[in-house]
This record gives sequence, structure tokens and C-alpha cells, in this order.
Amino acid sequence: MAAIVTGVYKQFLRGLIDATVKVPEAVTVALMSGRIRAAALKCVVLNGVLLLGSMLTYNLIIVAILAFAFGINTSDPSDGAIVGSLLALLYTLLWVYPVFGLSFLLNSIWHQEIADEAQFIRRTQLKLTADVAPTTPQRTKLKQTIVDDLYRALMGVVFLSIAGVMWLIPFVGIPLAFAKTAWMYSMYSFEYKWIAEGWPLEARLKLIEKDWAYFLGFGFPTTLLTFFLPTVASNAIFAMLFPLYIVTATLTTPPPVQRGFVNVIPHVPVFAIANLVTELVLRQVPSLQATAAAAAGVSADSVDAAASAAATATAAATETTTKKAE
Repeated sequence: MAAIVTGVYKQFLRGLIDATVKVPEAVTVALMSGRIRAAALKCVVLNGVLLLGSMLTYNLIIVAILAFAFGINTSDPSDGAIVGSLLALLYTLLWVYPVFGLSFLLNSIWHQEIADEAQFIRRTQLKLTADVAPTTPQRTKLKQTIVDDLYRALMGVVFLSIAGVMWLIPFVGIPLAFAKTAWMYSMYSFEYKWIAEGWPLEARLKLIEKDWAYFLGFGFPTTLLTFFLPTVASNAIFAMLFPLYIVTATLTTPPPVQRGFVNVIPHVPVFAIANLVTELVLRQVPSLQATAAAAAGVSADSVDAAASAAATATAAATETTTKKAE
């Protein structure tokens, strides 16, 4: 038991160090590239200024002005409750959700641009590529990005919904939900790198399940900053931080389990339940099967035969999920 605890602690600490100590190096790499700077700035403006800024403006300024103008006591639910609820509903439906949906699409595109450029810079540093970065036609790349993100979002919804349900479990629910969110955030960060390196999708999931302590540590800082916030605010903050962690993951190679702990640290089936549920959904809904086939590069006629493998491969969902019970 002592050996297990020691091994888990060392792996967790290594992941935590990689997610924090390498941030200055990631910032340096980001500053080297105008493309990364531009995409990261767009993420900050959209998610920080437009989305979070408008939410703060509404809750701290507009609500107070309306309460003063109409004489509503916002601390008394019975005083103007209908008016306040109606305004909040209109604001959410007409502004927050549309901007949130727009951010889903644009963040996917910008994050992919950041990942591509970070990979090119890293390979150039290691002298593994030519001086000119390979380019993909914008229309083709956009289509691939959207289809792939929609496909992988399915497992993200399932995985983080499970984390949300875990909040209801007394005592251990919140820590378990926190851990699952940290693993998913790590998956988000490393997946761009793994895809560029040609990793099979199933191999990505297996690596996280094998080195779960390391990836728990790597995802810990971002999860700590976002986990206890309301969903929209949490997702907006994550989208602003994510470019930094894409670059950090690009510069990082998850270490193998240290000698002496290889057969000691147990394998944890992090994605087992999510894989099962996702596979069942893919098998039951034809439209989702077709989407999964398109994202996985499988022909429509072979979806049924490949559904299990495709469902297992879904990770890196976008941040449109309700990751915790509110």
C-alpha cells in the first residue's frame, strides 16, 4: 500500500509540475508566434470581454440600475420577482446562449490554429520539419474541425454529465467529479499533440487510464480555477486558459511510470462508463452514427461494425456540457 501511495504521489506531482513550471516556457513560445498571439487574443476578447464581461455588467450594473429605476428590492424574492426573472430569462436566451454557442464554434477553430502553430514551432525547434509549415485548405480544415468536434463532444457530454451526477454522491461525490473533470481537461490539452503525432484514438484513452495520476496532476490547476464556478463562467474561463495549456502540452511528454512503480500503480478505467454509454447512444441514434463515422473516417456502411471502436475513441469534448449539478 505504501508503494502505491508513493507511486501515485510522484506521478501526480510530476503532472502538477509540468502544468505549472512549464507555463513560462509556453508563454515564451506563444509570444514567438504572431498566429498564436492573434488566436489567443481572440479567445480572451470573446470569452473574457464579450461573454464574462457582459455577465458581470448585467449582474452588477444593469440589475442594480433596473432595481433602482423600478424600485425593486433584489434581496426580497417577493418584490418584483416576476420582472427580475423575466429580465434574466430574456438576457440569458437572447444574449448569453447565442454568444456561448458562437464561442463553441470559434473556440474550436482558434484552438486548432494554436495547436497547429505550436506543433510547427516545436518540430522546428527539434529540426523535425521543414522551414515552412504545411497548410490545409481553409474550407476543408474548417469542415474537419467542426465535424470532429461535434463527434467528440458526445463523449464529453456523457463523461462530464457523469461527473455532474457524481456531485449528488455524499462525501466522495465532489472529489470524484473533480478528478473526472481534471482528466478530461488533460485529454483536451494533449489530444491536439497526439493527433498530430498520429496516435490511434483508443491509445489516447488507454494512456490516460494507465498514467491516470500524472494526468490528474496536469489537469488539477485548470480544474481548480473553474470547477466551482457556474457553468457558463467556468467554460469561458477555461476557453481563455486553454490556449496556454495547448502549448504547454505540446512542450510536454508525459513520463512513463517510474521504475519500481510500473506494476504497483493500478490501472483506473477512467473512461469505462462513458465509453459504454456513448457506444449505446451511437448504436441507437442513426444520425449520430453517421456523424461518428464521418469524424472517424469510417464509411456509412461500416458504422455498425465500427461503432464500438469509434465510441471508445471519443474524447476531448467541447465545453458546452453541464459539468456539475447547479
